[in-house]
Amino acid sequence: MRLLVTGAAGFIGTSFVRQALGPRRADVARVVVVDALTYAGNYANLADLAGDAGFRFVHADIADAPAMAALVREERIDTLVNFSPASCRSRPRTVKSRHSAVAAPGCSGG
Repeated sequence: MRLLVTGAAGFIGTSFVRQALGPRRADVARVVVVDALTYAGNYANLADLAGDAGFRFVHADIADAPAMAALVREERIDTLVNFSPASCRSRPRTVKSRHSAVAAPGCSGG
């Protein structure tokens, strides 16, 4: 599994990333973290993971669709986990794939 985790420098996101990169990570090949560090995110929460070959931090805004599309292609992402508070303020409000459209929790879908 190749994860893209948005809003991962906050409390909950950091816990998720640490679990994904933990000792029982057989299914997780790569965790790419995207955080704008504008709300509750703090890079210091993840800085000690920088030496892990399966970890990458990207300081970016998830509303930058071209940058996110390029990152997904470059890293061959197959799974998205969203902890970003910006997901309720940014358009589009759904993540569409060939399988489904998933609305961010607490947001109206469209």
